[in-house]
Parts: sequence; structure tokens; C-alpha cells
Amino acid sequence: MNSKKSGFRFSNPELVHLEYETNQSFCEESEIQLRINLSTDVKPYEGKSKAEVILTITLGGKTEKDPFYLEASEQATFDWSGSQFSDEALESLLSKNAPSLLLSYLRPIVASSTNWSRYGSYNIPFIDFTKAVKESD
Repeated sequence: MNSKKSGFRFSNPELVHLEYETNQSFCEESEIQLRINLSTDVKPYEGKSKAEVILTITLGGKTEKDPFYLEASEQATFDWSGSQFSDEALESLLSKNAPSLLLSYLRPIVASSTNWSRYGSYNIPFIDFTKAVKESD
């Protein structure tokens, strides 16, 4: 099978933010129900076929109901060949494909960071980016 490279490309993704805190007052007898929040920030470059995309994941919180709080952000610059994509296709690539790619880079960071806690490694489940993901302001 011959594969064709996409005209939608990305720079080397980088971790731009990581915060982790174990909740010392968490009652370990409680069932762990970890909240997951995702936000995507798309910043187009003016007059260029390029945009910076940042995906931020927040796990848990800072209440006694949460075993830990973790927030991490992964960023990459995406570019494409001028008129190769319609506006609708670009919107989909930047709001669905780009965050999905960035999440794949965050998964091992989250698993590794949480592995050293008393609660064990947390593996981020699959996320359906075809459903709306909250955009940052």
C-alpha cells in the first residue's frame, strides 16, 4: 500500500505546563471518580497557513473528593498548504485532529506522573473529539 503524506503538518509537540498535587485529605475508602476536563486553544497566525494549538487536560481537583489534581498542556504549531483545504476541513483538522494528536503526547506524561503516587498510574481513556470540547477564552 502506498501512503501519501498529508498537507497538514505539525511541529515537534512540547509540554508547556505540568502541575501535580496529591490531596492529603482524600478519604482512600471512597471510590475514585476522577473528573476529566479538556480545553483546546487554537491561535491562527495572521495571514499565514499556520496555527498554534494548545490542549490542556485537568484531572481531579483540589477537594477532599479528589485523590489528586493534575493539569498539563501540550502545544504544537500546525501548518498546511494554502488552498489545499476548505475552511470547514481546516476547522475540523484544528479542532479534532490536532487535539487528538496532542492528547497522544500527554497520555504517557500523565501515566508516568501519576504512577509515582499511592493511587497508581492513571491512563487517560479515549476521547471523542467529534463531540464539542470546550475552547479556552
